Amino acid sequence: MKQVFSRLTAMGVVAAMALACGGPQEKKDVVPGDATVEVDAGEVVECPAGLVPWPGGGCAPRVDECANPWELPLIGGGCVAIGPRACPKLWDPEADVDCEPGKLMEYDGNACPEGFVLTEDEVACVPKFDEDCGENQIPLLGGGCRDVGPAVEPPEPPVFDHCASGELALFGGGCVQVGPRACPKLWDPEADMDCEVGDVLPCPDGCIESEDGTYCEPVRDDCGEGERPLLGGGCKRVIPLAADCPAGPFPEAPAGATGTVYVSAGSACTEGCGSAGAPYSSLQAAVEAVPTGGAVLVGPGAYGEGVVVAKSLAIVGLCAAKVELASVVEGQPGAWGAVQGPFEVKLSGVRLAGPGFGLFAAKGSILELDQVEVMQAQGAAVYVGDATVKGSGLWLHDLLPHAVSGLQGHGVVASDGASVVLEESIIDNARAAGVAASGSKTQVELTEVLIRDTQLDDEGKQGHGVLADGGAEVTLDRVVADANRHTQVLCTGADTKLEVKESLIRNGQPDGEGAGGRGISAWDGCEAQVQSSVLRENRKSGVLASGKGAVLTVEGTAVWGTMPPPQGTPAFSASAWDSARLTVYGCLLAESAGDGALSVDPGTELELSGSLVKAIQPLPEGDWGSGVELQLGARLSMER
Repeated sequence: MKQVFSRLTAMGVVAAMALACGGPQEKKDVVPGDATVEVDAGEVVECPAGLVPWPGGGCAPRVDECANPWELPLIGGGCVAIGPRACPKLWDPEADVDCEPGKLMEYDGNACPEGFVLTEDEVACVPKFDEDCGENQIPLLGGGCRDVGPAVEPPEPPVFDHCASGELALFGGGCVQVGPRACPKLWDPEADMDCEVGDVLPCPDGCIESEDGTYCEPVRDDCGEGERPLLGGGCKRVIPLAADCPAGPFPEAPAGATGTVYVSAGSACTEGCGSAGAPYSSLQAAVEAVPTGGAVLVGPGAYGEGVVVAKSLAIVGLCAAKVELASVVEGQPGAWGAVQGPFEVKLSGVRLAGPGFGLFAAKGSILELDQVEVMQAQGAAVYVGDATVKGSGLWLHDLLPHAVSGLQGHGVVASDGASVVLEESIIDNARAAGVAASGSKTQVELTEVLIRDTQLDDEGKQGHGVLADGGAEVTLDRVVADANRHTQVLCTGADTKLEVKESLIRNGQPDGEGAGGRGISAWDGCEAQVQSSVLRENRKSGVLASGKGAVLTVEGTAVWGTMPPPQGTPAFSASAWDSARLTVYGCLLAESAGDGALSVDPGTELELSGSLVKAIQPLPEGDWGSGVELQLGARLSMER
């Protein structure tokens, strides 16, 4: 009679055992699971590999007897290591260990990791702890005991030297310079600067060392009307006085002009006008008569008409103190001069004193301004929308609200992708904002510009020196912001970017409610950077970041003398609120009445590195006065 045996696969049995032990096993298909062998009862057969003769006939799977308790016999013969000492690749082929499946783990040639020993059956490694430690001792992994408790001899205290002001005492001895005069490699090893950690940086030209030597103060005098403070001391008028104007009667034509047309306010010419001997009396008539690329040369006098420009040209006045343009363009937003279209227009040597906007540029026009004064304009001295304006030697001052547009008397308004570059200019006694930039792709660059004494709006609010929002990008380089209100430099909104370099932000003033007077603030998604600047004698906050997504990085900057606003609330050299991030590298935070640095609210992050916080004062009631303070779940990182 025939007997039929179905061969079991080694994989099936091993898998079942592995599952019982807590993990899958590697496949071992020694004998195909679907193979069969037919034998006659009582026959002696020769079995294939992995099978052995079965008593009574036929073949059966081979199972060896393993020598070690940590080994598992395999169906078909052989043994494999299992258990705690086994290579984990047996059940997890992706395990990140250097071992071979089915073998034991090794540790630098040892059976167990350091501090562990084998159990008696060699199945596992267990931690070794001595059992004979004393009453005030704890056992150590691997053997031995350690004293604990009050009887333990305290360790030697760390060694710190007594260092000078502006230096950090190092663990083990020695001092290293921190703060604005420190080599930036202290907090940024990749900084591209020719210095080494510990070096004291010299003061740049135009700056002097502070009394305590911790930072460099830019020398900027308090100058009079129409004067700009020079770096290093002294004042310079941006618009010459009448006594300093050229003799005239007309200015010189600019190089490259394709033609010239002359204008004089007292001219009686009615026909064939335009020459120096017979000039036009109407500025608009001269603008219409001059060829494209030509120059209109304007003599002394007052011109009571607005001008619309529809070609590329230059309008050159003899001197702003002697040439006054005082009217508006009908149908435009109250502007004296309107440039709309792809034209390049140069305007110089004039004073604009009309009852509306000073200048209005839009629709891709390019406007270049030099030695231009705008006074008592309404709404904005210069309004730029989707246009480019480059200005040097401007004096925009004593500005007023505009009833129709609602603008409060800004110095410069840039919007709708405008590009504005101002150099060596003054914005004095504007309202609401000295410079306001808004909208995606709008870019404003200010260099050596004084923004001073910006007034509140009709509601007693704002009064900012610079306001950036709505995705605009604003850069301040060697700017002086002096005695502006609420916040001297403010950026707000997602995608808005602000960069402040080598600038002086001083003497911030409160708003109509007695609040504010801040130096630089980044709100609600704005990304701002402040480098190598000085902020002094502002109110409430020297630098502030507030709102989700707001990121403010301050580097190599001195923030000192921050005072409480009239409300009497505390002041902070640096503060972060409401999930903002404030990073302070190599700075001086000093002499504020409240806290040196404050971080408040969950998700708010404050990072201090290579900085010096000193001489922080409490309020008169005696509260506050901390160097660094955290509240309500804020996070702090401090280094060096």
